[in-house]
Amino acid sequence: MKERIHLTGIQYLICFLFMIWSGSEIYGQRTSVSTNLLEWGILTPNVGVELRSGQKSSIAMDVSGCPWRLSKNLSFRQISIRPTYKYWFKQAFYAHYIGIDLLYSAYDIHLKKKIYDGNIIALGIGYGYSFLLNERLNLIPGIGIGVGYNHSRNQTVKSGIKPVLTQAAITLQYVIR
Repeated sequence: MKERIHLTGIQYLICFLFMIWSGSEIYGQRTSVSTNLLEWGILTPNVGVELRSGQKSSIAMDVSGCPWRLSKNLSFRQISIRPTYKYWFKQAFYAHYIGIDLLYSAYDIHLKKKIYDGNIIALGIGYGYSFLLNERLNLIPGIGIGVGYNHSRNQTVKSGIKPVLTQAAITLQYVIR
């Protein structure tokens, strides 16, 4: 029963974000697709889409998931969704930005006899800088911190409000015109 409630909340969040995207003007029809290289470093496939929503703003949605079960005593499974609003100081997709992140993640990690199983929802602020590699390719290091509520399904980690890292990224971004 609890699983159904969490899934419904995520569905509402995704619908809400698509309503925001569809109701805003897209300046210059600039869109980008991206991937976080740090997450690939820990074997977590991920993809992001970012839409320019103003001269100095953009809205991004990142999704990542890790389905690995290496053995009975070693597995790392998680799925994360992170919508972000970014304010760029010069223009969208260029130079410094600050952002507001909303993060939802469901995790199930088994390390020998320790089991970490639960959900987290967090709100945070982030900072990043876009290095232009060429006309369409950017490299964007970014970091975000915030506060989140962790709901643990076992006693390894206690449920409650905690400080969290909402973003740690070295993003490779391809800008579509």
